[in-house]
Amino acid sequence: MASRGHHIKGSDGSDWKHRERVADHYKRSVQYKSSYSFFTDIYMILFAGVIIVEYILPYLTTQKIESAPLWQNIWLLSILPVLIGRLALSRNNFALMLLFIIGILCLGLGPLIAGARYYGYLLYQSINQRAPADVKSATFTTFTTYAIILRCSFIFIAFVVHLLSLRTGAKLCGIWKTKKLD
Repeated sequence: MASRGHHIKGSDGSDWKHRERVADHYKRSVQYKSSYSFFTDIYMILFAGVIIVEYILPYLTTQKIESAPLWQNIWLLSILPVLIGRLALSRNNFALMLLFIIGILCLGLGPLIAGARYYGYLLYQSINQRAPADVKSATFTTFTTYAIILRCSFIFIAFVVHLLSLRTGAKLCGIWKTKKLD
């Protein structure tokens, strides 16, 4: 792109050094914010899946809602810390991100650990039980085992998403805290 006016003769091209640069913690903050948004988007998909599979589909088929396990109901409350964390992104709010971290530890990871323990025990029982004699109960046992494995997979994926979002939130807290000290 041509510049208007004349160039100073003898310029060696090193005159860019006086210009301001974006500080490193701002660059890292943008990277971690996009990672955090990605993880919370995955969380929202998991959340919507639980609502559909556990509440909407059973209601549409039987016209009544069966009670979900307690750990799952508590895990559904983890939407609140996730939304608080999303609010923290817009203004680099350290206090809100800290609230997100504490909330996910209590309402996110705690119930998932309880669910993993519960379904791990059920999986152990269904694998170690004796093979049923009739075909109907053998088919039901196999279906039950696959349903338990599917729920264990959900717990694992949700656990990983929470851990990664916690790590990203902690990194953001560190960046925002050092920025305030500058």
